[in-house]
Amino acid sequence: MMRSSVIVLFVLTATMSAQDMPLSQVLIPGEGWRAVDPKLTVACITADGEGNLLIAGGKEAPIWLLTKGSLKVFAKKASVTRMCWSPKGYLLTLEKDAIYRRNDNGEVKKLLSEAKFPFDIAVSPTGDIYFTDIAPFPQNPGSRARICIYQVGGDGLPSLIEMEETAGMVFWRDGGTLVIGNPVAGALNAFRVGKDGGLDAEEEYYKLRTRRRSSSKVISLTLDADGRLYAATSEGVQVFDPTGRMCGVINAPTRAPVTALAFAGTARDQMYVVCGGKLYARKTKVKGFVPVAKKAK
Repeated sequence: MMRSSVIVLFVLTATMSAQDMPLSQVLIPGEGWRAVDPKLTVACITADGEGNLLIAGGKEAPIWLLTKGSLKVFAKKASVTRMCWSPKGYLLTLEKDAIYRRNDNGEVKKLLSEAKFPFDIAVSPTGDIYFTDIAPFPQNPGSRARICIYQVGGDGLPSLIEMEETAGMVFWRDGGTLVIGNPVAGALNAFRVGKDGGLDAEEEYYKLRTRRRSSSKVISLTLDADGRLYAATSEGVQVFDPTGRMCGVINAPTRAPVTALAFAGTARDQMYVVCGGKLYARKTKVKGFVPVAKKAK
């Protein structure tokens, strides 16, 4: 399939400016993983707009806020499976069959309750919510249940825009491309995001490293400020430059697969990962990308 003009333009620009981006540009010599509060059981993580780390423990557990080395309670009890921070300044969480908006003042609002089993979520720079579900919505009641990608627009209603087996979603820095992982495939797919929020021009853009006869088990994606993409996989944290070329693989802190990752800290230079339900961190040379809210055109 031909690449979209958006992707081609980005690739040409990145190729001229970046050329080679080895892991030596990311990792600090002698800096390794360190455990963060071994008593915590962690299901997923994300960073807020200030670089604080939000930590969800899973079913009926608190959401913690790690700020300046101290843990504070963000929410006393929740059953979060996935979450992400909106550039508009609030936390979006997937909980059971609904999407919630949570503020640091304790305010909670259910944004969508029609979902059957949502299991991943991402938010665009303009604030549109994209999530995956295994069952059809009323817009296509005759279709068979399968994995769907939905967009929640300004009216709060979901609209089916693509079908794909997915795990992990992240927007490029300009919001014009959505990258989607597939835990049983060997690549991450890039989609062009249209003005109406729809997806097209699908392409296998990032080739994942897998062992023979095994899958990547990719489950979480994030970006740094230079446009590198980081994928949490069974092989560790796989890193790619903006052109889609692999920079290398950062070994996991344990033998368990990496199931979540995020950049956080005051300078956004701390890479956090979850392995075996435990949280680990290491300082890096790079900084995580901070989305800034944009107005829809």
